[in-house]
Amino acid sequence: MQRLVQREPASAAQLITSNLEAPNAAAHVSTVVHQWSREDLPSTGAWIDSLPTGAVREKAITTLVGAVDGFDLDLGWRWAAKLADESAREATLLLLGERWLKQDPSAAQTAMANTPLSTGLQTRLQALRPHP
Repeated sequence: MQRLVQREPASAAQLITSNLEAPNAAAHVSTVVHQWSREDLPSTGAWIDSLPTGAVREKAITTLVGAVDGFDLDLGWRWAAKLADESAREATLLLLGERWLKQDPSAAQTAMANTPLSTGLQTRLQALRPHP
């Protein structure tokens, strides 16, 4: 699988898709997303969007968020908001929000205002906002 991921990550992704119930599918998805997102981020995202809700999709989203975190906080934010697990979603959004509010408070606040957030997360993010 490792060689296939390195040579043809899209083919490796299709192999995972055809075998989502395999015990190692969630582990392999991380490697696929990490490699494929470097080569073709839009296709990687489209594939993740096509995955059914479950452990493989959650792992794929988490991996993609990590892959784009250093260069596109907006994209990372939008993907993190898609996490089905509320605890993982809120923890990831909090981490991204904290960094984003330091780097680009205006863009971060706009994204936060346009994302459905729990009251608790809104409160925590509000406390992180820079004060003039």
